[in-house]
Amino acid sequence: MAVSKIAFLGTAGLSAGGIAAGSFLIPNSNEEKVSTSQPKLTSSPSVEEIKADSVEVKVCQIYEAISPQQNGNPKVSSLRHRGDKDKFLATVTRDGDSGFKGEVETRCKDLIAGTDKLNIYVWEQTGSHSGKKWIYSSWLQNDDWVTKATLVQESSTQNSES
Repeated sequence: MAVSKIAFLGTAGLSAGGIAAGSFLIPNSNEEKVSTSQPKLTSSPSVEEIKADSVEVKVCQIYEAISPQQNGNPKVSSLRHRGDKDKFLATVTRDGDSGFKGEVETRCKDLIAGTDKLNIYVWEQTGSHSGKKWIYSSWLQNDDWVTKATLVQESSTQNSES
């Protein structure tokens, strides 16, 4: 009889322990349910996608027209690339150049707002009494002189006619 009591109590204890352990695994309606599923992994964007999403910064380029001619039919025979607008304007330090700088800044803002061609053409006037002076002329902006056949770039090569 003692053996049967021990077996009965052991079985009862084992059952009670299993029920108690099971209650920890099965959430109660008052308890928060915890998800045991793995979080979904997303792939990171590829290099191409990052480049496609990046913002393209537009920068105006300054070209100095060497001895431009305005008589009736404007003509530029050679240009010197002076770099981007900010670098070029940092080198313009003569008295009286603030108006010139303002015109170049305004032209660049207009170009960035409306076109892919960001070339600004200026020239340097040499006077006997006034010395050298940078000139911004609206007539010089009417053509994209970089693409003209008569243009001689710094490398002294001549573009072919289009």
